[in-house]
Amino acid sequence: MQEMRSELKNFAVLQEQVLRSHDETKGEASWKTDSAQALASRLIEEFGEVLTHLFGQDHVCDFLIASLRDHVEESGVSLDYNPETMRRELADVANFCMMLHDVAGGIDPRHSDTSAIKA
Repeated sequence: MQEMRSELKNFAVLQEQVLRSHDETKGEASWKTDSAQALASRLIEEFGEVLTHLFGQDHVCDFLIASLRDHVEESGVSLDYNPETMRRELADVANFCMMLHDVAGGIDPRHSDTSAIKA
């Protein structure tokens, strides 16, 4: 396997920092007791926060997020999916988050180690 990209390492360290920052109030690995529906709803909520940071308070974004959240709550989450396909799609979503973090200046280019992460 090739060496992991520095951008990905830095993003993974940031992910761990964010997870650990919630350990005291939510417990370590608290997501493991959540349902797929609850996690999908949280994903939509977090995506809404990203859209707000990118575009400001936008009624179209608010409508989109509210509609997605309502759909998940009303329809539930299908557990009838190909696990390998789902893993790859989730990794793809995480990769786009890392890319956006990188191009938005989330990683300080003056440093190559993981101590250069900006929150």
